[in-house]
Amino acid sequence: MTNPSSDSCDGTEYPYSNISIKTPPASPVHPVVVGSTYSTRRNSNVCECRSALEEEAVSAVREFSFAVQTVCISEILPRTSDLLFLNLTTLEGSTYCIELTSKGWRIASNRQDCMNGDFRQLSLHTRYFESLNQLLDTISPAYRDKFDSSLAAMSIDLGSQFIKVGLVKPGTPMEIVLNKESRRKTPNLLSIRNGERLFGDAALATSVRYPSSVFGSLVDLVAKHIDHPSVILFQKRFAHLKIEKHTNKSSIIFPIGLKTLRHLTCIFRDEAYPVETLLAMILSHIRDFTASFAEHPVKDVVITVPVFFSQAERLAVEKAAHIAKLNVLQLINDGTAAGLNYGVFRRKEITETPQRLLIYDMGASKTVATIVEYRLVKEKYSKEPRVRILKVYAFIKMNQNIIVLSILFLKLSDFSRQVFYQMSVLGVGFDRTLGGLEITLRLKDFLIRKFRANYKCEKDITENERAMAKMLKEAERLKQVLSANVDHYAQIESVHEDKDMRIHVSRNELNMLIEDLVPRMKLPIDQALSMAEIRLEDVNQVVLMGAGTRVLKVQEVVQNHIGSKELGRFLNTDESIAMGALFQSISFTSYTDDFSFELDYGDLNHFSEIQRKEMDSLISQIFTVSVSGLDKAIKEKVKTDETEFKGVKVAFQLDGSGIIRVQSGEAVIQKKSQGVVECLYIFMYTSSAITNTISGFFSTKKEEGEPTDTDEKKDEEPIETLSDNGDKPNLDIREEKNSEEVGEKYSESDQEQKNESVTEDKTAEKYTTAHIMDKNDMDSAKKILDHYEKREQLAAERAAAENSLEAFAFETSLLLDEDSFISHSTDDERKELFSEVSRIRTWLEDETGTDTKASEFTKNLMKIKNLVKPVQKRIDESKTFLPALSNLEKMLNSSRIMASMGGDNGKTLFSKNDTKEFNRKLNKLENWILIKKEEQMKTKPYHDPTVLTSDVETKVRALDRELKSFMKKMKQVTLDVPKMKNEKNEVEENEITENKKDNENNVNNNDIGSGKTDGSKIEL
Repeated sequence: MTNPSSDSCDGTEYPYSNISIKTPPASPVHPVVVGSTYSTRRNSNVCECRSALEEEAVSAVREFSFAVQTVCISEILPRTSDLLFLNLTTLEGSTYCIELTSKGWRIASNRQDCMNGDFRQLSLHTRYFESLNQLLDTISPAYRDKFDSSLAAMSIDLGSQFIKVGLVKPGTPMEIVLNKESRRKTPNLLSIRNGERLFGDAALATSVRYPSSVFGSLVDLVAKHIDHPSVILFQKRFAHLKIEKHTNKSSIIFPIGLKTLRHLTCIFRDEAYPVETLLAMILSHIRDFTASFAEHPVKDVVITVPVFFSQAERLAVEKAAHIAKLNVLQLINDGTAAGLNYGVFRRKEITETPQRLLIYDMGASKTVATIVEYRLVKEKYSKEPRVRILKVYAFIKMNQNIIVLSILFLKLSDFSRQVFYQMSVLGVGFDRTLGGLEITLRLKDFLIRKFRANYKCEKDITENERAMAKMLKEAERLKQVLSANVDHYAQIESVHEDKDMRIHVSRNELNMLIEDLVPRMKLPIDQALSMAEIRLEDVNQVVLMGAGTRVLKVQEVVQNHIGSKELGRFLNTDESIAMGALFQSISFTSYTDDFSFELDYGDLNHFSEIQRKEMDSLISQIFTVSVSGLDKAIKEKVKTDETEFKGVKVAFQLDGSGIIRVQSGEAVIQKKSQGVVECLYIFMYTSSAITNTISGFFSTKKEEGEPTDTDEKKDEEPIETLSDNGDKPNLDIREEKNSEEVGEKYSESDQEQKNESVTEDKTAEKYTTAHIMDKNDMDSAKKILDHYEKREQLAAERAAAENSLEAFAFETSLLLDEDSFISHSTDDERKELFSEVSRIRTWLEDETGTDTKASEFTKNLMKIKNLVKPVQKRIDESKTFLPALSNLEKMLNSSRIMASMGGDNGKTLFSKNDTKEFNRKLNKLENWILIKKEEQMKTKPYHDPTVLTSDVETKVRALDRELKSFMKKMKQVTLDVPKMKNEKNEVEENEITENKKDNENNVNNNDIGSGKTDGSKIEL
């Protein structure tokens, strides 16, 4: 056995055709362990290095062996530096012969056909795949279901105005997903009108015509009550959108009027949807076009959220993703994602000296300044290489009831140097209402004032919703143009009361509109520096991000505030956040192990008064934990002389998404004499952080959801009292130095055993902010999304059926005028077809409607196809029959030549019986050709042919098999070498004798010509 991974040439050649890989089980999902065998060639002293093709094949075999039954490089089929074959058996048991060339991976044929020499070029076999992953994804549904989608993940930059999506999957590099319009960013808009939904660019196109049906900036409204400052500001900015308070709940809803549609499966009425449901619809649309781009479903996702999002807001986004059938791996702050993207590509520039970067991000609705620090840190653990697995540690620090994000430690393990690349978020500052939208709205108001001054109208322009939507769209365009030009004209045709607007606007006028925003632009930088406790001089670089920073006034303000430091623009304004989140999503997939991360959360203690009002739910109280059953426990457990109640300990966990969840709770009872603290386990981790009843506080059932008679009887029974010797097999006893320390941790199995004999009480945790969707709300939202998706699928099928029928009817009407169709059809056939096409085209124009079912279109389509099919078959046969017959005749002639080889002097290559039998079959085939050719010549073009091309192709395959079978019967001719040498010598001697005679004759002739005879000299 020789190590195949060795790169040194030691005089041994590795014939990679001998690789045989099997898959014994190595994981609970599917066998993944690879056993490879490499054999060596004998008597070889020359080092043969692998070709690039062999390297690719060996690498692919190792990488994807876990996803198939067997895979190996073929020993029988030819292998060159430009071509090799592999034998592959999928999880379903199907075996294929795979061809690998410089063009890519191709399915040569099914294994059985390949061994028989049949390499038919079917449609699937002519396609080249870029990787073995793509090939397996096509031919193996089991691989596609179990492995391919599980190895893919995506990131979503959930901006207020635009959405960017990143994708990582096996076989392809990380990339930004293109939507259905082939654009790299998608407008964060949703339109619902007459029961039909439109997303992205389609919704943006309808925002001018139907502004009250288009919903945007939904991220700013999640988990907020009707009186929240952000909701009030939203109503002021978008007055055409109606917002109502949810019945008996504090969340907001959008009333949506839906008309009755008869062709749908359900009759709709006026409804109102919560903002989280609308956000779930947008995320569902993202899931769909990402799956279309990736060519398989992708459910794992990392979503970016603003750094100032509270617990309720983060949970609302997470629940909306769950409604959209997405698996949220993590919620990551957008500033953290941008810093992560920068650090990954600048690893070589990171040293032990700290490098600090200030990222100034002005998006559509917010402005955030983030200070990150990069440095190399030494390995603190053992020097042995460890498997790089994602480890997320979340800690919470509270200072004056303030809990914020975020310090993220990015550890890119390099075990050869035993160092880590570490990124820390030192400080953040933000303004959640200052962004590019605020500038656009001010410019829109400026255009409205100009329009009122220059154009006289009967009604005010603000009363026209479409006119206001046009103004907003033009203001956005004008803002972008003024970022590169000193002045420009705002032009809108028929903006209001058929009046065309043309107004000159200069950049100075735009700067004057936002002059009062200058202090607010500087504030996030000062807040970030204050939180990081550093000076501006300690920051090495300042980089701009976000579309709002393209406004020159913003760049000028930031430049003046940072002084002589240069403003950097090396981060991709649109895609860096999405790519940074994508790097984080890689850590959760099993496809790569390049990155390792740790998260730690720091403090923020400098909120302004405005920010405190905007984040009231975060600052005042995150959520309330209600504890019940404590009184009974104290009465039963606490004895005045022996024990003392010290209090209740409740443990919280801040996960990687920045969401705080209840982990456990303990009642601390201390024995006075021994100083032992007894901790009654209250409850374990709960996945629900909002208004979720947690059973098992001081008690639990044996298993959730399985009530028993004994449990029901124990509901009112007191907790079991400890024995005198202190033994308590079902309770958690811990020793502490003092009552302030936290006891050691126990495993889940131990905790389950200790909770069996404890009675059941309940606790509930409730957020003090707006209503967060509970299980019933989520189920209702899922039903809404499922119903829309079902209706849209039916509508898409109906539209496809209608388009197919209309297109085929038009093509058929053109066929009726073609000469080839006329010559191959009868008058009756053409009349019947013309009548049917006319009927269907009239039916499409006059009788079909929105209530016409797809089955009716399909039924009519089949009627036309059944009439066209016989004629089209005759046309196709007339084109393919003669070439196929000519090919058969050529093979017949070649076979006759092969049968007559080696027939001289009795040294035939084949036996007489074999040759006679083969010639008999050839004669029979020749007679068949002559008969069928004669019959075909007599057949009229408009009649069905007597012999088909498929019959000729069958004869070709049969002749090919007979020829190969005949060639295998070739005799091995033995040559008599000594006899051949003697014959060769005799021939050579004869040639020498003849040459001598020829030379003597030539000499005699020369003597006679020169006057010489008999040796005497004659003088003339």
